[in-house]
Order: sequence, then structure tokens, then C-alpha cells
Amino acid sequence: MNRFAAAVLSFFELLEAEGREFRSQAEAAVRRALLLFFGGLMLFAAVLAAGFAFFAFAAPLIGRPAAALTAAAAFCAGGLTLLRRAARTGAENRTHGEDGTDGGL
Repeated sequence: MNRFAAAVLSFFELLEAEGREFRSQAEAAVRRALLLFFGGLMLFAAVLAAGFAFFAFAAPLIGRPAAALTAAAAFCAGGLTLLRRAARTGAENRTHGEDGTDGGL
């Protein structure tokens, strides 16, 4: 009976330790996710501010419609470049394993 009680106590101690570890890991994951979210938000605001600064600079020189078109074209070119890079990276990750092998292909 003593062994059974010790085994049950050991099991619950293990559950408690795993719960503490999970909680600390979950807190770290939430902290990282919030940092990523607010960092992305600040980056988005910075890109918009840079686009507006370019528009404000170029509008008196080439006119408001041409400045708006140029700023929009710059945003589109940057977005398409990022999408192309992400697609290329995703394709490489699908064809190669994490260890550098060809993934069995």
C-alpha cells in the first residue's frame, strides 16, 4: 500500500511540475507573439509614414496624381517582391527537409 501511495504522489508531483513548465513556456510564447504583433504594427506605420513623406515630397514636383501613382507603384513593387521571396522560400522548405536532405524525393 505504501508503494501505491508513493507512486500516486509521484505522479501528481510530476503533473504539477509539468504544469509549471507549461505555464512558463506559454507565458513566453504569448510575450513573443505580442512583441511580434506590435513590432509588425510599428513597421506597418513606418512604411505608411515613409510613403506619405514620399508623396508630400513628390507632389509639388510632379503633381498629386503622379506622386500618388508613384507611391502606389512603390508599395506594389515592395509587396510583390516580398510575396515572391516568401513563395520561393516556401517552395524550398517543401522540397528540402530541415536537415538539408531532399525530403525523400
